[in-house]
Order: sequence, then C-alpha cells, then structure tokens
Amino acid sequence: MNKCIYCGSGKNITKEHIVPKSIFSGYKGKKGLITLPSCYDCNSLFSKDEESFVHQLHFVKGIEKKEILEKIQRRFLNPKLTRKNKELKETFSYDENNEGDLRLLTSIDDKIFKNCISKIVKGLYFYNFNKDLTFFDFEFILQRKNNLDLDKRQLISKELFIDKFDWSSLILGEKYDGYFEYYYSNIDGVIVYKLIFYEDIEIYCIIFN
Repeated sequence: MNKCIYCGSGKNITKEHIVPKSIFSGYKGKKGLITLPSCYDCNSLFSKDEESFVHQLHFVKGIEKKEILEKIQRRFLNPKLTRKNKELKETFSYDENNEGDLRLLTSIDDKIFKNCISKIVKGLYFYNFNKDLTFFDFEFILQRKNNLDLDKRQLISKELFIDKFDWSSLILGEKYDGYFEYYYSNIDGVIVYKLIFYEDIEIYCIIFN
C-alpha cells in the first residue's frame, strides 16, 4: 500500500508506529511494533501531541522512572524548548510547596487524548480489518483498574456501557508485556476497542461509524 492510512495522500510516505514509540521506552521488542504507511505531514502532526499524551499517561500511572520526570523538567525549564513546544506549558505547571520544593503538575487534556486515541484506533482498525476508518466519531472512557472514579468527566455512561456490552466478544489484538495491549470487537456495526497502557490504564473506545 502506497498511501497514507490517515489522509489518503500518496506523497512522502513513511512508516508510522500506530502506538507512539515513546510508550515503549525500555521495551526490548521494538522491532515487532506495528507500523503502517503514513505521509510525512500526518506523521509530523501526530508527533506534536504524542509527547504530551505519553507524559500524561505517566502521570496517570504515577511516574516510576526518574529519568522520565527529569526529561519533562528539563524541557519545561528550557526557554528555547518551551517556546517551540507551547503545549508543554499548557499541559504542565509548577507548584511550590511549603518547603520551597517545586512539584510538576498536570491535568488530562481531553483534546490531546482524543487526537492520539483517534490516531491509534484508526491505525488498529486498518490493521485488523484492512479498511480505512475514514469518518467516525467516538467517545472514550479512561480509568485505572483499581480506581473506577479516576475521571468523573466521562463522556458517556460507563455503567450503562458496562452493563450492556458483551465483554466475551472482545478479541485480543496484540500484547506487549508491561507496556501496551489491546482488544477489539465489531458486532452489528458497534466497534469497541479496549486499550491498556502499562498494565493499569484502561481506555475504552466506542466508535459510532
């Protein structure tokens, strides 16, 4: 296939990782990650959001790797980098506690999350069904396995969805131990993807096609 799966362009085609490669920092099996054709413009556009997306996942999970926190802090405190990456300042902020220590704070950015999840789901759909998901809308639910009330701004009723959805219909797509796995279902035009990041962060995508 010699066209971009995201916009259909046939120019400047490169390989794009469906799931951001930075998700897999430290993973030894990177050569086995899923890639699909993407044009240079789409590739560049996605990369702007993906860094913030990955940083936010780490904050939801709880930063366990010191080098990740230090990388964010270096970028935040470097004026040249923050001018080039305005979204970094919009995503993160500093708070000084009573001891004078700086804490790095963040909040979940629905727009960035939706852009990145949309890109991932489009890629996975093509990978699974060999068809373009050219126009669709979807909603997502974000939660941690041990915390059902992580995000109270949920866009649809999780309780209604969980009660009515046939979870046995989900098929395992790919699993990269400790980093990412996904499950999917397409029954009677209802497409559901369950994405799991770092074994703990679950994102349910219900697609209205």
